[in-house]
Amino acid sequence: MKKLTMLVYVIVIILSYAIAASADDVKTTPNNTRVIEETVVLQDPTVAQSNKWLVGISGEVEYTPSNFYTSYKKLNGQFVGNTPATGAVPGGTVYLGYDNWTLSGTYRDGGWNTQSFDLGYSESGHIKLTKTETEGTLRYLFREQKKQPVYLYLLAGYNRIVSGYSEIINTPSPSRVWGSSSRLTNTSTFDMATAGLGILIPVTDNQDLGLRLDGRGLLGQVSGNTFTSNFSGTTYGSVGTLTGYWNIWNGINLQLGGKIQFLYNVNQVGVWGWGSTGGFFAMLGYTYK
Repeated sequence: MKKLTMLVYVIVIILSYAIAASADDVKTTPNNTRVIEETVVLQDPTVAQSNKWLVGISGEVEYTPSNFYTSYKKLNGQFVGNTPATGAVPGGTVYLGYDNWTLSGTYRDGGWNTQSFDLGYSESGHIKLTKTETEGTLRYLFREQKKQPVYLYLLAGYNRIVSGYSEIINTPSPSRVWGSSSRLTNTSTFDMATAGLGILIPVTDNQDLGLRLDGRGLLGQVSGNTFTSNFSGTTYGSVGTLTGYWNIWNGINLQLGGKIQFLYNVNQVGVWGWGSTGGFFAMLGYTYK
């Protein structure tokens, strides 16, 4: 609970600092005339122009190739290791921005397939891992009055992940009677506050190409059920994302990147689905500025 309270304080500080920085863009002259300073124009499809609105939408797919891995705990509670996982998580994102602020909402739903090997009981089987994710993020960009090679931004938001785990035991252990078609299922629900920072890097002179690199901390509660009991506890983790954007034509844009995410359960119980994932994503969208 103390960690959750601390993260809430961090989010409040980030938002307060961003609001104060936003207010600094408005100056008052000696005759009390309000003057809004001109700031550099950025072409990132998720960034509004100075003192203007932005509306955007994109469809996306997140893919975990076979050379990335999904970690999970096995039936006897011992961490066995990693097995290759393949799969995809499609979804979509909507953006609403004004000036240096951007609010985004994302929904994803998909899963992975992998093989299971339980060294403790000499069992093997097939696992289906699923993920349904809802994410809301508020971002503030520090935009200078002159062109910079790098622009800093702050992030704060909420992340909810429902992780599902379904396993069919193909080769049952001689010491346990599961049956050749036994199926084990459980779910984990993560409700987490998020906070972090990142950088925006325009690559070309016309800024039609650019990069975003950011990291966020996660802290909240996890609850769910296994095939034997219910559980709840505190969870924490981190997310790192690298995104490249390309403004194709008249608001149509393409975003490509990589993402890695780690989730931990403080009490070390119940997280039977997956703890960490890594992969690539592609987003095709339209932005009106």
